[in-house]
Amino acid sequence: MNLDRRLLGILQVLVLLDLLFVQLTGAVSAQWLVPLYAFTLATPWLARHQDRPLYIWAWNLAVLGLFGLLVQNVARTAITLLLEHGLVLAALCQVHLLNNLNRLRKPDLLFFNAILIAIVTCFFSQDLGYFAAFVVFVYVLVLAVRAWTWQQDGIRPAWPALVAEAARHGTGLLLLTAALFVLVPRDFAREGLVADPLRLAGAQILRPGFQEEIQLGRRGSTQLDERVVARLELLRGVAKDVPAHWRGASLVLHDPNGWRSERPGRARQRPALDPAWAGAGPGTFERPGEAAAWLRVHLQDPLAQRLFVPHAAVGVRILPPADPIGVAPLKDGNFLWSRGSGGPGPRQIQYEVAVARDAEPAAGVHEQELPAELAPYVQVAPVPWLPRARQLLREWRRGIGPDADQHVLVERLRQRLQATRAYLLPGAADAARNLEEFLFQQRGGHCEYFATALAVLLRLERVPCRVVTGYLAQEWDQGQHLLTLRARHAHAWVEVHDPTRGWTTVDPTPSQANAAAGDGNLWQRAAAGLESLWSTLTRFDRRAREAFVAAVLEWTGRAGAALLSHPMHVPALLGLLAGWLLLRRNARRRGIPPAILAWQSALRRAGLVQRPGETPREVLARAESGGVAAERVAALRTATQAHETARYAPVSP
Repeated sequence: MNLDRRLLGILQVLVLLDLLFVQLTGAVSAQWLVPLYAFTLATPWLARHQDRPLYIWAWNLAVLGLFGLLVQNVARTAITLLLEHGLVLAALCQVHLLNNLNRLRKPDLLFFNAILIAIVTCFFSQDLGYFAAFVVFVYVLVLAVRAWTWQQDGIRPAWPALVAEAARHGTGLLLLTAALFVLVPRDFAREGLVADPLRLAGAQILRPGFQEEIQLGRRGSTQLDERVVARLELLRGVAKDVPAHWRGASLVLHDPNGWRSERPGRARQRPALDPAWAGAGPGTFERPGEAAAWLRVHLQDPLAQRLFVPHAAVGVRILPPADPIGVAPLKDGNFLWSRGSGGPGPRQIQYEVAVARDAEPAAGVHEQELPAELAPYVQVAPVPWLPRARQLLREWRRGIGPDADQHVLVERLRQRLQATRAYLLPGAADAARNLEEFLFQQRGGHCEYFATALAVLLRLERVPCRVVTGYLAQEWDQGQHLLTLRARHAHAWVEVHDPTRGWTTVDPTPSQANAAAGDGNLWQRAAAGLESLWSTLTRFDRRAREAFVAAVLEWTGRAGAALLSHPMHVPALLGLLAGWLLLRRNARRRGIPPAILAWQSALRRAGLVQRPGETPREVLARAESGGVAAERVAALRTATQAHETARYAPVSP
């Protein structure tokens, strides 16, 4: 194989990055990627046997075998795995190209295929890991192209010079890409050409956020969203009196796949089980209770058109300039907010919330005979595994008599869930794919699984309950005066109807998962900061571009005004620029061999300019033909001979 070993190593890294792009999509299983990784890593060894007939037959049979398995898989699964099959085929072609390079097969197609894989996979991988891999990919691609170009020209540059040139050009390409991204922003969350039926579950990117319904079984890689949803300013009281659970929606109806709320018309027909909100003036709502703390909520981008208030809230006041007519209290204690209301626009609203202290649960005997209004809160969807759930329930409640207080039973089930199930984000290894795996295979899950499991078990015991979605508020500032809600703080928990005190909050999710919604340690904060930065970039749309351009123009204006504020600022800046250019010129000259510098100097003294594609010997012939002084021709001849000796003289071993 007539291919430089250094170039082969660079191409090997390039193909490994392509395979990494395919892996980061989450669409291709390990059984396809493992042999491709193995063949790529074995390239230096396989290259030694490339000209042997046995190797040629074995290699082509292996490629045909993998292609046959791919075709068989396509015939069996049809369109459901279209994305996986396409990515596997592209990766297989790339590995095949790498292992068949020689003096007749150039890497041009390999470069094109590498760029194509990077472009296609970016539509399915938008997390921070893909961005880091893409930055490395750009530098490696430029390095490979330059190494191949120089080898074609018969030049073998020093490794530092090759890396320096690739770094310079790669940085320029990344800056150009960033400029195009700013000028032509794309909405990454927008629905594109790939429809949902064609999208692999494993290829989806799940971003935790508030949902008015719960659908279990979603699969994909989780990207924590650091976007700020609301900031809560403590106006009166202390932080310990502020509840951590801020409700948005309560879900009553259980189905095999999750939870949903009742239809508005049907919900209005049922008696209210929550303390009713009464109007106390324009945009002001109150209900019985003594306020222990007041908070001002700055709600930003409320996607679900909900106001978030804790269950212990006793007062809500909509602040101007928002239109209070657009806010409607519901019978379950939550609030709807119409985006069409006036005020600061459809993305912001401010309101104040008064909260009471949360009392301890009172002793109340578990009631088997429930009033009619509680009947919807003990209904469970018919699923095949309900008998197994009842058996698990009998094991967990062993030792608790039928006349025990209800909150004792609730606490026992909550503790057993926390002790026997691990908290895992969607897409994590060993995460449950459905509630059956979560309950009976002891696989981990996120908060929706914990809340659903507890609610189903309680309803099987005829304990009325509902699942609630909202936010877990634990991120206080150091002074404990400002509470921040982020999209990743979205949470689900259970509210149980106590016989003596009404609805009570029960959170079965393990405490370490709840603590993860807070500040965390230094490493967690650094990772959260990077995720926040990347989330900001992926949400860069027209509105964000306008704000960015306005900020740049404002900063430019301030910098210009500061520059002109003193007469010496401009000369000093010009002096710094001239010094930088001089240093850069000297640095470039230090990297050029002395013989070439001497030849360039002799060329300038002769008053000649080297034409494109003209060799030093041809320039000398043109000088000798006339029009140049004899002494300068002689100097140019001497410099040309020294240049040829330095470049083409054989190197002694």
